[in-house]
Amino acid sequence: MHSDAIGIAEDALGKYLDGAEASTLLEVEDPQTWARPVSLASLRTLLGLEPPQSFRYLDADQVALIATSGAESLPAS
Repeated sequence: MHSDAIGIAEDALGKYLDGAEASTLLEVEDPQTWARPVSLASLRTLLGLEPPQSFRYLDADQVALIATSGAESLPAS
């Protein structure tokens, strides 16, 4: 039903969800974006984190550190 909106082909989504009794879709209505993208390498260097495959929550202190650190100057890879 939502494969077009989430950018996954219907057959790939079906394979991913194979065997699941239920699934959940979270729609974000008003996402906030950064002026410049922050690379995963920067997050690893700055916060020492390794996000899981799907997502990771950042607490307010981590967001503030990224916003004030000049993370765009950290290594890109």
